[in-house]
Amino acid sequence: MVAVFGLLDHPGDDLVPADAFVESHDTLDVHAVARGGGLTPGTETTIQGATGGYLVSARQGGIEIDGQSICVGWHRSLPLRCWICPCCQRDAYKLRQVGGRWACSRCHSLTWASRHTARTIPGLLKLQRLRLRIGANPTPFTSLPTKPKPKTTLCEHLRLMRRIRGLERGLVQHAHNDVAAILEIRLEKRYVRP
Repeated sequence: MVAVFGLLDHPGDDLVPADAFVESHDTLDVHAVARGGGLTPGTETTIQGATGGYLVSARQGGIEIDGQSICVGWHRSLPLRCWICPCCQRDAYKLRQVGGRWACSRCHSLTWASRHTARTIPGLLKLQRLRLRIGANPTPFTSLPTKPKPKTTLCEHLRLMRRIRGLERGLVQHAHNDVAAILEIRLEKRYVRP
């Protein structure tokens, strides 16, 4: 699966390169391979990824995928299969291919795209979630419902409304301090006198 990310959909998305995301690389899921019969010794299967097909040949105790040997083990406390990462020897349910090498996300230093959305404005994501929790429009500064949702007490509803208004005040403060300071710096650079 190739993630389309960093195309300025949100401010700050381009700060992390797209190839640093887990979603941008092909994934080898041990459970999917096992369901398809790809872990039975002596079988050969082809797994289709976003960048092409991979020939997987199963052997005793593991598989070989495009010439790289990957061991298969069992979870320590559950009856589940798992890969043994070729780099760090840790158990992993999914391995990612980066630069022709299969390893776990930690070995490739990959991160999730969802961890980098809405990071440029502090408190915005929390504000949107709280507004949805009380049944309001997630857009900041829109009206809030006066009646609580079913199964929510009035006290809880009022507490959430106070938190929402506090976060909205924080957004105004952020816009006043941080954005105004950035705009002033840009104006100074634009109108530099010789």
